[in-house]
Formats: sequence, C-alpha cells, structure tokens
Amino acid sequence: MPKIIKSQPGLTPVVIILIVVAAFLVGAGTVYLYQQPKTSLKQEALSPSLSDIFPETEVMMIESEELTEEMVPKEAVPVVEEGVVPVVENAMSVITFTVKDDDTLNILRDGKVIGELKCPEAKLYKLDEILKVIAQNKEYVYFSYLPTGGLGGYFMAGLTGTLYQIDLSNNKISKIAGKVGEIDIGVGELTFTPNLRKLFYNQPGEEKMRLVTLPNNTIVRQYSYPESYQEGGQFKNFKFSPQEDKMAFVGVLGPADEKSAVFILFLESGKFQLVEERLGKIFTVKGWIDNERVDYE
Repeated sequence: MPKIIKSQPGLTPVVIILIVVAAFLVGAGTVYLYQQPKTSLKQEALSPSLSDIFPETEVMMIESEELTEEMVPKEAVPVVEEGVVPVVENAMSVITFTVKDDDTLNILRDGKVIGELKCPEAKLYKLDEILKVIAQNKEYVYFSYLPTGGLGGYFMAGLTGTLYQIDLSNNKISKIAGKVGEIDIGVGELTFTPNLRKLFYNQPGEEKMRLVTLPNNTIVRQYSYPESYQEGGQFKNFKFSPQEDKMAFVGVLGPADEKSAVFILFLESGKFQLVEERLGKIFTVKGWIDNERVDYE
C-alpha cells in the first residue's frame, strides 16, 4: 500500500516541487554556482561588455605580455644612412667665419668657404666680437665687420662697422655700407623692416642718416641730424613705425651735462618731432604703441 506523506507545516506544494527538482539535479550531476562581483547599477549602465556591444562578434582577448613589437603601430621614420646629413627643407643657412692667415678671414656657408674678407692682424681678434650676423631670411644674409682695436672715447650709441650682404642664390658678397675713408668709423646703429626690404642706419662719419631699399641697396633718402643734436650728437634705438612711414630713435649729448631726447623722424618729409628731452638717465626706445605713439622709457 502506498505511504501517505503528510505535508509539513510551512511547506507549500510549490516549495515541495522546488525541493524535488533540486534533488534531481544534484543526483544528475554537479551544479556549479558563480557569483558575479557586485557592481552598482550606475557602473553596469556605463560599462557594457564587449559581447553586449558586438553580440555576433567573437572577441579575442590578448594578455599584455603576449604583445610583440610587430603588433604595435609606429609612425614612419625616415631612414638616414650613417654619415649623411639629412636635408631640412626651408632651413636657414648657417654663416660662420674662420681665420685663413694673418690678414684674411674665411666666410663659410653651411661649412663651405664662399668668400674671404681682409682683416689686418686677424689672429689678434676674437671672431665672435668683430663679426656678427645681424639679419637673414631664406634669400639674403646681412653681417657686420667691426675690428675693435683703436676705438676709444665717449660712445653712448652702438657701432656696426661695415655692413655686408650675402646673396644666397649665388653666394655673392657685397658691401652695403661702412667705412669709406680713414676718418670714417663705419655704420652706427641700424634697423631693418621685418621683411628685410628696408634698412635705416646712421653714418656718423658723414653725420647723415640713410633710408635704403634692399636687396639692391638703393638710397631712398638722406637725413641731416636734428638741429639741436648736430654738434656731437649720437643716435641709437632706431625703430620703424608699424606702417614704416616714421622712425623713432634716441639722441644723446655728452659727456658733460649728459642729456638725451626721443625723436620721431617723418620719413617722407624729413621733419623731426621732439617727443621728450631730459638730463641724466638716457632714454631707451622700446618700439611703438601704435603708428602715432612711441613706447619708450
């Protein structure tokens, strides 16, 4: 006779069925349980798995230690043969100077001699003190030559000496301005426009200022010194205005009762405007605030 099993208190028929199913599964084999690490709902929403994004794509994971150099993309690097200097497009030429003999200097472009310069007692000088590249672009180079021996006296403005031009298309070297006689100390201070198409300089030995167009070295106009500074005046800090129609500069008188003044020269008319004058501390022109106002201190 079949046994009648009484239901235990608290066990509903549904619970009994679940217990029977569980017992069957245990008898059939081992059940593996996996508990997923707890993550917040926010993390689950923001960090979907690759299989969620690409449900029909097989995803292959590679451990970091299995990566090889061939797997890592690299930018293309030009291969340069050993001992060959790569050519850099649009690079500026490098002008240097060396002593050839007792009275001759070599002028070099990118390490190759392109000309010579006479310099008595050349070996007595430090070349970086008497030869300086002042300005250059991809077409022309301008350098100065100023032997320092024998110069003395009261100098409040700078001296350039002799100014030369190198035409980079043919390596031709030309004198632009400088010493023209034994009593001429050469070019004083000077300035170029940013495009090197205009040059303004002081020629102390002739007591003149000149405006020149380049590269053909054409003198546009000569200017006498400001009247109150014609006797013993020195001039420095030349600055083209933004529209290149005016020149600001400082005039200096001394050494007794030393004074200085800031001037504006109107290049078209040749007239001077005195901006300010004082005794004592020498002015410095820094540039232009706009095309009408000079920045100085």
